Amino acid sequence: MWVGGRWWNRALLVLAVPLLVALLAFVAWWADSLGADGNVVRNTEIDGVAVGGMSDTDLVSAVEDLSSDLSVVTVRVDLGDDVLEASADKLGISVDIESTVLAAMAAGRDGSVVTRAVGWIGAFRNPNEVSARFSIDQSIARRTIEADGRMADRMPVEPTIEFDGERLAVVAAVPGRTLDVDDIVERLAVAVADGLPDQISSQWAPVQTIQSTDLATRMLAEVDRRTDAGVVVEVRGTQRWIPPKVLFGWIGSEVSSGELTLTFEDAALLEYVEGLFDDFSVGTISTAFNVVDGVPVLGDIGDDRAVCCSTLAVDAVQRVVRGESFGVATLPLRSPTIDESIFAASQLGIVELVGSFTTNYVCCQSRVTNIQRIADIIRGVVLEPGEQLSINGFVGRRTTENGFVGGGVIDRGRFNNAVGGGISQFATTMFNAAFFAGLDIPEYQSHSIYISRYPYGREATLSFPAPDLVIDNTSEYAVLIWPTYTDTSLTVDIYSTKYIEVEALDYRVGSARRCTRVTSPRQRTYPDGTVVIDEFFATYRPGTGLDCNGNPT
Repeated sequence: MWVGGRWWNRALLVLAVPLLVALLAFVAWWADSLGADGNVVRNTEIDGVAVGGMSDTDLVSAVEDLSSDLSVVTVRVDLGDDVLEASADKLGISVDIESTVLAAMAAGRDGSVVTRAVGWIGAFRNPNEVSARFSIDQSIARRTIEADGRMADRMPVEPTIEFDGERLAVVAAVPGRTLDVDDIVERLAVAVADGLPDQISSQWAPVQTIQSTDLATRMLAEVDRRTDAGVVVEVRGTQRWIPPKVLFGWIGSEVSSGELTLTFEDAALLEYVEGLFDDFSVGTISTAFNVVDGVPVLGDIGDDRAVCCSTLAVDAVQRVVRGESFGVATLPLRSPTIDESIFAASQLGIVELVGSFTTNYVCCQSRVTNIQRIADIIRGVVLEPGEQLSINGFVGRRTTENGFVGGGVIDRGRFNNAVGGGISQFATTMFNAAFFAGLDIPEYQSHSIYISRYPYGREATLSFPAPDLVIDNTSEYAVLIWPTYTDTSLTVDIYSTKYIEVEALDYRVGSARRCTRVTSPRQRTYPDGTVVIDEFFATYRPGTGLDCNGNPT
């Protein structure tokens, strides 16, 4: 009996001890739970960071600290042959503080009373592990990815035809590739939903060229067939040759509007063909010049030549290369440019102002009409070396049919009126311009009565058929005579190449019976140092209507 009783007592003791321990543990858990109400359960960690027993305020601070650590966490985007690496924060990844705090607060509080107590006891050996929750700002992730230069799209390279220094050759097409940034961002977002990723994978998407290398090869074969012997070009029956190697240097290709087309260096092509025909022109240099900003030129109205080549010459050569025309490329001509006309003028020696003189008059008188009319007729006259200009011979009789009107004249020492009156002012202005240009003046006559608007003793008059004013070009260069006028003045400019230095010496006054004779010397100095002095004379009557003997005329 006792033996049996002792066994039972031992059994009860064996059973009571664990129950007592469990009861004590439960009581301890219960007491701890009551004391931790509103705080994180003891022995809880967020990604290895102990947060057990923290209040909600302390917990928020601890979780915020986790966010700052993301600047040193690297996330890789594996693209197969390249890798994008960026810190998590640069990719817009951040700790979701609210979700992480809720998860930490819920740790150890799930399940029945028994499972929670057991979990509390187990946490002394294995803490309650809580993973941080993350979110992503996709706009930040997209900007970071797009800003990485290595991730830029690699555009496809179309096949091209290029000159390799000897011949034309095909440069093969190179496919491109592009990244689908939206796909990468979406993959990041999916990964972040499961935690902080250390790597995701994506792929380049290929981008094909518009045209193929085979097409370029076939196109080149056609070009070779048409240009292997070069191209013959022709201007008005004159033919020249463009060698293949020269031609190839101007040719290339491009894809335009989806089509592979040949390109040409138009400027180089045009310059070359102009060089082939730089000695070619149709027509002759006329002597009708123009003066632009003080520079004598053979403009459109002054140069009736046609030269090579119009810009359309480029098209003529290109059509042969493209197979749009066959045989010889006929090159169209063009009018000379201003620069070319200036050059042509320079060949005549008409390049600069060598003499000029201006006289004044009162606006709007009938005589001004005559002065301006004869200026218009003479403007543009060119004297070649050795040529002579007679004003009467060139202008002819001054008539109303020729645009002249009545005006004042001096007739046998008396003032009178006649058609063309006043043109002696043109003669005086022309005389002085020729005087200072160093030209010879073999025939002239001064007014018989001095008029104060003219230089004393250095002037000329005109009538028809005499007296006349004759100018000789004894220089080595052509001479352009260019009269212009305003409402109150007349200017005669003479253009040529200056090579004589001219100086007007002091005039001398003498007498011829009762008339006054004025002598005006001119000194001309030539390039070799030779000095020539010639003299011009004016004889003025003693009074209106009197001859040199004092008798009435």
